[in-house]
Amino acid sequence: MPSSPFSLLSLCATFFILLLAATIIANNIVEGAYIKDYNFVKAIDVAIMEMLEDEEYRAGYLNFGLIYPIPECGIETLDTDFYDKYPSQFPFTTTSKTSTAVINLCYENDTNPPWAEIHEFVGRKLVEKLNKRYKLNLKPNFQIMDTSKLGYFDTLKQAVDTGYCDVSVASTNYEASRAHLVKSQCAYGSTSPGFLRSSLDPSLQITTIKDLNQSGIKVAVLSNTIYEKLALKYLQGATLIPIASGYTAVFEAVEKRQVHAILSDVFDLYNWLKRNKEKCGVNCYSKGFDSPFTFATFVTTNFSGMTSGSSAKSCIFVNVKSLFYLFVMLLVVILLI
Repeated sequence: MPSSPFSLLSLCATFFILLLAATIIANNIVEGAYIKDYNFVKAIDVAIMEMLEDEEYRAGYLNFGLIYPIPECGIETLDTDFYDKYPSQFPFTTTSKTSTAVINLCYENDTNPPWAEIHEFVGRKLVEKLNKRYKLNLKPNFQIMDTSKLGYFDTLKQAVDTGYCDVSVASTNYEASRAHLVKSQCAYGSTSPGFLRSSLDPSLQITTIKDLNQSGIKVAVLSNTIYEKLALKYLQGATLIPIASGYTAVFEAVEKRQVHAILSDVFDLYNWLKRNKEKCGVNCYSKGFDSPFTFATFVTTNFSGMTSGSSAKSCIFVNVKSLFYLFVMLLVVILLI
């Protein structure tokens, strides 16, 4: 028991400081990270799985001219009953300031046709599945992200990590280096990398990706994408020109004959060239290379409430500033005692 007013004051001060420290940690434990409930993530996973078996989705996929197949997603049969695969509740609170409940879905700006339409088609089908299962009336709200500052992938990752959007519906290429950075769903499509030859220096014989790997050859890519990584892998001898602002600037480099080639999705290159053959010139052509790959939606890896046995990652982030405050407060407590 304290034997003096000073000791009593010290005890009260210690209690107050510890209470304040606990409050700061509680208020800042998710500062800088938007935490989703695991059941939200699981519901998105199952809704995408169900969408991939939807005949309307499959028909729409083909109508867009996507020539590579829809990847398998571990579904045994086409008549799988998905109802019991969903979590019983959908823990989602809309950020809408209106009476209409919306779910925010994002993709990159400056896409080439028909990618914006494909992204929104996927988003609408996703919401359709969620509404049907949970008897909701959610509306998709599409957020078009400016990728010029951070690049394609980092922009979309930041959007889901901060809660600016709930799901990225962009056709993000799945690769191992991204597996721990975002939580991808089953791939909703596939394609192949390719290159588009411009009309710059038409006398140069360029027929394969290897022909681009030589001094004096200029190749443009959209920065922060899988194509930039492929360029660094295959074209170490060429001059690489990463462009962050978007595909409009990438294709302008072809039109203005500033580069000998660009790397992108072969479907994208084919469609652009079909619409712009006259601008590009008679020497332009597109060609695929390397192995096909898949693309998918994704959500943040910052989620809680994960059931035991799940292989998914649950993250809790403590703000560094809060830890510093706590350290100072504990130091004061020690001095008072």
